[in-house]
Amino acid sequence: MPSYQIQQLAQLCNAHPLARKVVLVPSVQAGSALGAALARSGTSWINVRFATPEDIAREISEPGLVAQGWRHLPKDADLIELAPILRAYLARSNNVYFRNQTFSQGLLRSIHRTLRALRISGTSAKSLLGQRGDDKLRALAHLYWSYEDCLETKRWFDGPDLFKSATTQLTQQENELWPEAVYAILDETPLPGLTQPFVDALTNGDLIRIGRSDYGTAIPETIAAHSLSKHPLLCNIDCEPAGRILCAGSDDHDLDHVDLVRATGPEIEIRTALDRTLANDLPLDEVEIVCTTPDLLTYAYDAITKLDIPATFGAGVSILSTRAGQVVRATYEWVATGDDFWLDALLSGRLLNANLTAEKISKLLRDLRKVAATPKTRAAQLARLGAQLLTDHVTTLTESEEPARDSLIRRLEDLSEHSDTEEVTSDCARTLLDVIDQHRFEALSPRPGHINVVPLDRAGFSDREHLFIIGLDSASFPGTPGEDPLLLDHERERVSGELAMLRTRPIAQVWHLIRVLGLAHRVTLTASVYSPADGQESEPASLFHHMRSKTAEPAFISLIGDRSSASDVASWKLSWARSAGHPDALTEYSPWLFEGRTADLARSSSTFTRYKGITTATDALDSQTIWSASRLETLARCPMRYLWQYLLGIQPPDEDAVDATRWLSPLDFGSLLHELYQKFMTDIQDRLPDPERDEEHIRQILKHLIDRTSREHPPPNPLAYETDVARLETAAHVFLSEESKRPTDHRPKEFEVSFGFEAEGGLNHPEPVSLSLGDVDIQLRGLIDRVDETADGYVIWDYKTGSANAYNESDLLGGGQHLQWALYAHALSEILSQRDEGGPIVSGYYFASDREHGRKMKAPPPDRENLGDLLRPILGLASKGAFPPIQKTPQCRFCDYKSICEKDQMLPRALSTGPEKDTNTDLIELASEWLSN
Repeated sequence: MPSYQIQQLAQLCNAHPLARKVVLVPSVQAGSALGAALARSGTSWINVRFATPEDIAREISEPGLVAQGWRHLPKDADLIELAPILRAYLARSNNVYFRNQTFSQGLLRSIHRTLRALRISGTSAKSLLGQRGDDKLRALAHLYWSYEDCLETKRWFDGPDLFKSATTQLTQQENELWPEAVYAILDETPLPGLTQPFVDALTNGDLIRIGRSDYGTAIPETIAAHSLSKHPLLCNIDCEPAGRILCAGSDDHDLDHVDLVRATGPEIEIRTALDRTLANDLPLDEVEIVCTTPDLLTYAYDAITKLDIPATFGAGVSILSTRAGQVVRATYEWVATGDDFWLDALLSGRLLNANLTAEKISKLLRDLRKVAATPKTRAAQLARLGAQLLTDHVTTLTESEEPARDSLIRRLEDLSEHSDTEEVTSDCARTLLDVIDQHRFEALSPRPGHINVVPLDRAGFSDREHLFIIGLDSASFPGTPGEDPLLLDHERERVSGELAMLRTRPIAQVWHLIRVLGLAHRVTLTASVYSPADGQESEPASLFHHMRSKTAEPAFISLIGDRSSASDVASWKLSWARSAGHPDALTEYSPWLFEGRTADLARSSSTFTRYKGITTATDALDSQTIWSASRLETLARCPMRYLWQYLLGIQPPDEDAVDATRWLSPLDFGSLLHELYQKFMTDIQDRLPDPERDEEHIRQILKHLIDRTSREHPPPNPLAYETDVARLETAAHVFLSEESKRPTDHRPKEFEVSFGFEAEGGLNHPEPVSLSLGDVDIQLRGLIDRVDETADGYVIWDYKTGSANAYNESDLLGGGQHLQWALYAHALSEILSQRDEGGPIVSGYYFASDREHGRKMKAPPPDRENLGDLLRPILGLASKGAFPPIQKTPQCRFCDYKSICEKDQMLPRALSTGPEKDTNTDLIELASEWLSN
C-alpha cells in the first residue's frame, strides 16, 4: 500500500482533477520523487506542480529584479567578498568585541553563516543595535551593514530578496501567477523567517497540509508541521506502525516489518544494507539508504562506487571524494601553505592525466609558482586557475567522474566571473578551499534501477519498499544540541522571534526519524556498537533501544554480513571464517575459491609448479632476442622478476612515499653525475686534471646541471635541495681528485660508447654485437660509460654512484649476478676486432660518488667459453618457459615486485629435488646446476 503521503496526494488529485494544484515541498528532489511515486500508484496527476517556496518566489520576483539590473548571487561569492570586509573590521581601532581576534577561515565562515541566518529571518542590522550595551551585537551589526552594502553595490539578489520582493508584489496585487490554484504543503517543508509570510501571501491562508496529526514527539519550529499546524490536513491516514512508536495510546504490539542490526563500524552498516539488497535480489529502485550524518553519506558513496552499484544521492556527493576535487584542493592547499607535500600529491598522486609531457608539467609548475609568488591576487584569478587546471589536465576520466569535474568547473568559472575582490594570495586560496570543501555535485532525484541514498531530512519521499536507516548509535543520533557561538539562542530570542534556534537540532533529527518510520513499509535500523578503526565502543541510541522493546526478535549482530549476502569476495571469505563447516563441501559451488587455495599451497612449497613461474612459453627466448646487460642480469638474479618485467610487461606502481630529506631520486642523482663526468672529461680529454686549476670549471658545469634540473624537477623544500647539492659537490670533488691521480699512460679515449642503438662514429657500433660464448650465442646492446686507452690496451669503466656493498673485488661476476663489466669487455673486443684494432681489455666499476670516495674495482674478463658455461643453465630454463623464483642470494628486499611474490623466493638450500608429477625433472637439474655455480 502507498505511504500516507501518496494516499493524501491521490485524494487531492481526485478531489480536484482539473484544477491547477501546487504542492510546496522541501526540495526539488523530494518533489520529483513524490511525482514518480504518485504515478506508480496509478493516480492521474494532471496539473500537479511540485515546487519549493523559493522556486515560486523566483518565478514571481526574478523578472522584475533582473529588469532593474540585479543579478542572482552566485553561491559563495558573498563569502569571498566578506573576507576583506571582515579583515578591515578586525583592523579598526574601535573594534571592541573582536579586538583580540585574528582573521581565520573559521571565523569568516561562522560570521557568514550568522549573517545568512539574519537575512533569511528578516532581521535588520538596526534591530541588532537596539540591544544596547552589547559589544558583540554591535560588531555583528557593523559587519551586517557592510555585508548588505556589498550585496547592493554588486547588485546581487539572494533568497531573502526573492521572498521580500515576491511577498510585496502579492500583497499589493492579487496572485496573478495561478489565481485559481489549489495549494498544499508537505509537513516537512522548511518555513524559516521570510518564507512563511510569503507562503501566507501566496495562498491567502487557503492551504492544505500533507502530513500527520500526531507524530508523538516535538516538532521543529521552522517547518510547516509546526508553523502551519492550524491548517487542516487533507485527511488523516494511518501511518506504518513504527511511525506511531512514540504516540500516546499506540498499540503495544510487535513491529513485524522492522529489523534491528548492531554493526561493527559505520562501513559495516553500509555493507550490511548492500549485502541484504543484493542477496535478497531486491529491486534497486525499491531500496533507499538513509544516513543520519554527513560522514555516512561519504562512506556510502565510497562503498557503492567501489561495487559499481547504480545509485542516486539526493543531497549530492562531496567533491572531495573525486579526482577533480582532490586536484583543486591540492592546488589551493599548496598556494595557501607553500607545503610541497601538496604539490607532490598533485603531480605524483595519479590525479592529473597520466600522459602529461615533461613540457606540460614544467609549464604547469611555472604557472603555479607564478601565482604563489604573487603577494596579493584576485579570487577570480585563482578560481580561473582551478577551472583551467581541470579543463587542461583532468580529461582522462571514467564516465562517473565526468559530472564531478564539469560541476566544479562551472562553479569555479561562475566565481571567476563575479568575484573580483583582491586578497593576500594565501588567504584567498584558503577561502576558495572552504568553498571547495562545501561543494557537492549531482544531487539527483531517485531514478529507476538505482538505489537512492539520502540524509535523514530528505528520506521517505520516494515511497520505496525497503528503507535502511544507518547511524543510530548514540554518538551519531540524534546529535548534540549545538549553538552558534556568535549568536547564542538566548541572544537570538532577544533579537528576533523569527531566528531559528540551533539547540533544537536533535529535536529535528528525532522528528524526521519518526516521520520516516511512518512512511517506511519495510525498515532496517542499524547502529554501530564498535569501531574497529579506533577501538571505541558505542551504544545504540535510546530510540533504537525503544524500538527493540517493541520487536519480537533480538537485534541481529553484523560483523561482516553472512555468506549468503556477501557483496564481494572479501566479505564472503571473512564471513566463512566465522563459521564451522567442511570446506570440501563447497568445492562444487565455489571451485574458484578452492583453486585459489590450491595455488596458495603450491606457492608455499619448495618444488617447481605452474604456480611458481613454470609456463608453457617455450618460445620466450630465441636467437632474435636482443639482450642488454641489465636484462641478462635480471634473469640471472631472479627469473620470476624477469617474467614480470620483460615478458609480461608488468610495471610496478610509482612510489607513493616521499622522502622529504631528498630532492633527487637515486636514478636522477646518478644520471646527473654521469652527465657531469662526461662533460668535464670531454673538456679536458687530452690532459690530466689539476684540482687547483679545474675545481672551478667542474663546479660551473655542476651548477649549470643543478639549475637545469631544479627547473625541470623543483625541490620539495630548501633542506632537501641543500642536502643533495652538498652531496653532488662532494662527488664532483672526489671525482676530480681521483682523476688527477690517474696513471699518465691512461688516456680517456671515448665516452658514452653505444652498440645496438644506431649511433655511428668513433667506437660506436650501430648494430647489436653478436657474441659467441662457447655454445651460447647472444645479441647484445649497451652503453659503455667510458673507455680509456693504455699503452698496451684498454680499460672500460662503468660509473656507479651508489654503494659498493653488493660487489666483491675478488669475484666481480658474483656467480653470474654482475655481468655487465664482462659482457662490455667482450663487446668492445668484438667491435675493435672488426676494425683490426685490439689489445688486452680490463673492465670494471668506478664508484665515483661521495659514498665510496672514488673506489675502483676492475679485472680481466673471463674467457668467452667460461662465461657461456656459467650462463647456460639459466638460459636453458628460460628457453623451456621456466622462470622460477630461484636466487643465488636474496634479491627480494629492494625488488619492485616484492609485494606479489616475495613468499615464493627459493634460495639454494630451499630447492627441493622432488618435483611434482607435472614438473619436468630437467628443470630441477638446470636450476640445481645454476645455483651451484
